[in-house]
Amino acid sequence: MRFAHFWLMSRLSVTMALLVPFFGVTAQELPKTTDPQTNQQRLRVTLEHRSRAEHLTNDFRIGEKSATRALVERTRLRISLGKNTDPARVLVEMQDSRGLLQDKPFFYEDNHTNTFDFLQLKADFLLDGLGRDKPVALHVGRFTIDLGNRRLVARNNMRNTTNAFDGIHLDLGSNSSNQLDVFVTRPVLINPTSLDSSARNGYFWGSYYQERLNPNTNIDFYYLGLHDDGRLGYEATYTTLGTRLNKSGMRGQFNYELESAWQFGSTNNLSHSAHFQHGSFGYTAPLRWEPNLSVNYDYASGDSEPRDKRFGTFDTLFGARSFELNSTGIYGPFLRSNLHTPGLNLQLRPKTKLQIEVSYRLFWLAQPTDHWVDSGLHDPTGNSGSFLGQQIEAKLRMDVQDYFHVEFGYAHLFKGDYLARVPMSPATPNSNFVYAAVNFKTPL
Repeated sequence: MRFAHFWLMSRLSVTMALLVPFFGVTAQELPKTTDPQTNQQRLRVTLEHRSRAEHLTNDFRIGEKSATRALVERTRLRISLGKNTDPARVLVEMQDSRGLLQDKPFFYEDNHTNTFDFLQLKADFLLDGLGRDKPVALHVGRFTIDLGNRRLVARNNMRNTTNAFDGIHLDLGSNSSNQLDVFVTRPVLINPTSLDSSARNGYFWGSYYQERLNPNTNIDFYYLGLHDDGRLGYEATYTTLGTRLNKSGMRGQFNYELESAWQFGSTNNLSHSAHFQHGSFGYTAPLRWEPNLSVNYDYASGDSEPRDKRFGTFDTLFGARSFELNSTGIYGPFLRSNLHTPGLNLQLRPKTKLQIEVSYRLFWLAQPTDHWVDSGLHDPTGNSGSFLGQQIEAKLRMDVQDYFHVEFGYAHLFKGDYLARVPMSPATPNSNFVYAAVNFKTPL
């Protein structure tokens, strides 16, 4: 491990030393160099740490019955060299993720533990060509990606580890009225205890276009391609095509969001055809606490006939789910795969630095003969039905200082008939999940 740390820091030092000439400064000048016009520092260092305690009773997964607890910790060190207007910049972000006090061995899986590693290690090049109001940026190396509302491609927030990619990412017109992202990458395979590497024969590529129709409304179109040689999960080659229409709402206004995606190709030598839809409609009342109440519905297809030559389960790719479906961590019962779920969501802001969210959802399998994805439970006959249950979830975030905030969350899963009938069910009472987190982020 000492050798690995030395190797990492050596590579970091060499990389930054090689890129210093691009900025025309010496190493002695870096900490003090500032642009008086933009007030941007050429060298910026940020430290971020999160500790979160979690407790789950009455698990829903196959073979799990007792209470589960954990203390998960994540530390990030971010080093950026160069201003936003410089022709070249370098970004290094290191992350250390650990699961402590775990009751179950699954905490060593790649969604909980990833000891000291590079989350991002990239060079950014600012190019001319589209005018000052439409910047063009080329990102090369290892990086994270957020696309749209992050349902299919996301830099994970609640999960203790984070999706990353090795490759190139071209960003045209960032923060302008229209923007196009084009990328060709290899997904990074998280190794809990060793240095991460990208999938040798796994590729993820695509393009994402956003058009701002007015200050509050935008429409997106995207194309995503995935080739998986089996190291990411299963052998697959397919395309995802989608579109998204979103309108944000201020006080006294309605808001809505519609998203639809289709997948086609092959999975494990089977013809792959799947789809996903999301719809939400809400209103922000002109009252104290700025309450926003929304109605939501999500549908992700499942495989209707396990014995035919077609595969119909939607793949959520590299998306996030904690902001919409359920908290993750040691909980996380629902993915955007073989699922349909209506629900209500209420957001409140009693104070500027205090946010409260309460949600209620019902969950069914889209196809009762397909898997309840992420639980291990499956009834290929379909005789267990499809009703998974009801979930009530509450979250609170308080910004104590600009650099420090706390979070609390609680979820209760009223288990449906499916869990009483499906083979290998843990046959436990309703699930309860609670967490408390402290977050610290500050420049050094």
